[in-house]
Amino acid sequence: FRVSNGGFDPLSPLSSVVVQKVTEVTPVTKHSIWAAMIVNSTHTQPRAEAVATYAAAAGNIASESYVLQTSPEKGVIAVLLAGGPRGLLYGAQTLAQLAAIKPGELPTVQIQDGPDLASSEVHIHGFDRGYGAGDLKSIESFRSLMPSMMPSVAAARFNLFRLSLDAGWINNADRWCGDGVDDVMKSAIADAHHHGVDVLIEIRLQGQDPASTEPKLRPMNPMTEWDRYESALRRALSWGPDVIDFSCNDLGPLRFPELKAKYGVEDGRFSGVLMADLLKKVKAVIDQTRPGTRLRHLPRFYGEVYWQRRPQELDELFSNAPRNVPMYASAALDDPKEMEMRRKYGASFACWVNYSSNHAKEM
Repeated sequence: FRVSNGGFDPLSPLSSVVVQKVTEVTPVTKHSIWAAMIVNSTHTQPRAEAVATYAAAAGNIASESYVLQTSPEKGVIAVLLAGGPRGLLYGAQTLAQLAAIKPGELPTVQIQDGPDLASSEVHIHGFDRGYGAGDLKSIESFRSLMPSMMPSVAAARFNLFRLSLDAGWINNADRWCGDGVDDVMKSAIADAHHHGVDVLIEIRLQGQDPASTEPKLRPMNPMTEWDRYESALRRALSWGPDVIDFSCNDLGPLRFPELKAKYGVEDGRFSGVLMADLLKKVKAVIDQTRPGTRLRHLPRFYGEVYWQRRPQELDELFSNAPRNVPMYASAALDDPKEMEMRRKYGASFACWVNYSSNHAKEM
């Protein structure tokens, strides 16, 4: 980046210029570090070997971490090193904040920063019409509202944005929303990626009767209607999400006779073995359709109350589920049952903090 007139005035607002340039920076291959150098107009153009010297001194940097140093030497306004493009974006945002403190001046600092958690996810409950996506008869939420959220989501340094959709809505979206659904969804996800935000699509095992003229939701039978769920999953994968969350909300108490006969659960909401079997089927579709897409699971018995009632379900789930699938939990993360799952199966959990429903009472 070259700054004219020897100062920051031409870069007001600095953030718009820096962030635009981030995607054009060529990474220095040594240590897989992404680097940017901002020089004064009186200084020579940054040389690749000069940037490489700073990168070598920094050593290995995690993908979302960065090192920012201002005024490291004469004529150099700032050097920014990161372990990946998202780290470079975060460093650019910090540089913009420093430049905004006092126009024309930049504090002399060295900052090393990185996320405490690898994944920071946000779900704006109700934006996607949440529970009951059959009510979502307009695609405008994804055409205009979702893109308008992304700058704020990125600025708050969330790196994962959740969409909660029912399999029935995905399959019947053209029927309820008109043509062009796929293009809108692909564009919305691409826009999120442009802001450095990954997208998770939660696909709930709920559908609508194809013969019905109303988008009324009902539980889908995973034994007799799996083809409908798989169709929704494949369509959602074509939109380019980074993560799929298999979610099963309303089977309890395993109301379908076929499930009761096979899995033998008469009380409680779910069977851990059933959930594990369905996760394997979801993973097989992902591996075949869009390899590399990550998988998570919102088991819907994620509260401490239920684990105390049927503690064997978690054992059944983790002993049978595919490896390395994070599960959501709304109980304390040091819950004894969770700790046991970590020790026995290497289980990993995502803390689900819900500000809008009665699940908060389980915290």
